[in-house]
Amino acid sequence: MDIARYSIDKPVNIWLMVVILLLGGILAMSKIGRLEDPAFTIKQVKVYTSYSGASAEKVEREVTERLEIAIQQMPQLKKVTSVSSPGLSEITVEVKSTYDTNLLPQIWDELRKRLRDTTSSLPTGAQAPVVFDDFGDVYGLYYALSAPDFDTRELREFARIIRRDLLTTEGVAKVNVTGVQNEQIVAYINPYQLAGLGISFPDLTTLFEDNLRPFNGGRIKVDEKNVRLIVERAPDKLEEISNLSVVVPGTNRSLRVADIATLKLEPADIQPVYVRYNGEEALTLSVSALTDVNIVDVGKRVNEKVEKLIQELPVGITLTPI
Repeated sequence: MDIARYSIDKPVNIWLMVVILLLGGILAMSKIGRLEDPAFTIKQVKVYTSYSGASAEKVEREVTERLEIAIQQMPQLKKVTSVSSPGLSEITVEVKSTYDTNLLPQIWDELRKRLRDTTSSLPTGAQAPVVFDDFGDVYGLYYALSAPDFDTRELREFARIIRRDLLTTEGVAKVNVTGVQNEQIVAYINPYQLAGLGISFPDLTTLFEDNLRPFNGGRIKVDEKNVRLIVERAPDKLEEISNLSVVVPGTNRSLRVADIATLKLEPADIQPVYVRYNGEEALTLSVSALTDVNIVDVGKRVNEKVEKLIQELPVGITLTPI
């Protein structure tokens, strides 16, 4: 077929084809997903297990080796590498490249199941293995949250509220908050007063471990019905700890923690990350979209949600796109 001759003889057909292709291209351009950093799949996971106080050799022998044996039974496995350091086991698991991306969540669930089954055989003091499989996520929207007139705790609460509402936006997969400052409860104790009372630091440690867990008040049967007994807890964690009682050894006398210690809520000595925006303390909220949606449309819906949230929150809070 002579395309040039056909184009001359049938110009209407050629122009009609050009118009159809042009309209199809415009329609496809408006629907195609746009992302500065397209999503990609990493067929690896990291497995971390904490074993505080153990040497690297002990971690290797009692934790890493046992977990590797369980992992190596997976048929999808390609390679396993591990690093045992004092107090920490780090295992990298890689699956074969022949497995499709859609099958990875199922494979990681199987990995978690095998690790859960092995947890009971780990030594006392070893924490349950933690699997990280989402470090390949791509976040296409970033916001800086700052509130100069509010303290760190209030800023963290605002971030929690905004994150909760953004997750309900259509097309949003994840919302990650970075820059949250960790806090710790510090007890200032006079060791001489403690020694005079015959109370040791292990006694206080045991007291905290036994009383700071959620408490089940139990149930009683009333008229053939089980009624739950609710145990009231202090609304403030500092108040709850301060009111704990410790028995003075050799006597029937008990003291409150507040009588022998001064409790304060302070920033942790080591923070994971510090975030500043225009010189002010801030938090960042990063938003990732689902794989089958247009990030531009998601961005518009997220911006509308952000504007609505800012109007509902106290004055002085800014949430700025980065």
